[in-house]
Amino acid sequence: MSSRRNWTRPNRHEQLEHAIRKLPDHQRVPLVLFHFEEASYQDIANTLGVSLGKVKTDIHRGRAALRRLLSDHAPR
Repeated sequence: MSSRRNWTRPNRHEQLEHAIRKLPDHQRVPLVLFHFEEASYQDIANTLGVSLGKVKTDIHRGRAALRRLLSDHAPR
């Protein structure tokens, strides 16, 4: 593995964490619960006291926002 690759992996991880912290709570919380805690959509809806549709929408919009935030830091 090249030294450049070793350097960029932690950097990507840091960029992801930074981007996740920038998301509004209503997107960040369900996205983290789904992807990192492996909670189901229904479990997230029950935990947060919101509808299943809201959870799906917030995760979808959170992913889109992350893509935008991370593309701003992507090498060109």
